[in-house]
Amino acid sequence: METLIVKIQTDKKDFFLALLQELSFVEVLESFDQELETAYIEAIEESEKDIETGQTITHQALKEEVKQWRNHTK
Repeated sequence: METLIVKIQTDKKDFFLALLQELSFVEVLESFDQELETAYIEAIEESEKDIETGQTITHQALKEEVKQWRNHTK
């Protein structure tokens, strides 16, 4: 399945969601409000800046940090 973001008029939202739920090949995961959408976009933009400036770590390094944090909190 692909994940899509669809914008729809506020007054048509409930109708549209009900219509989608009638389709067996569509799964409605959640709906975004403007505040959540704005936060999502800002988080993506922040992560893209981090990538561009090299402020990233490897998956292995992250696993080690989480492991150290878990051991420290016990």
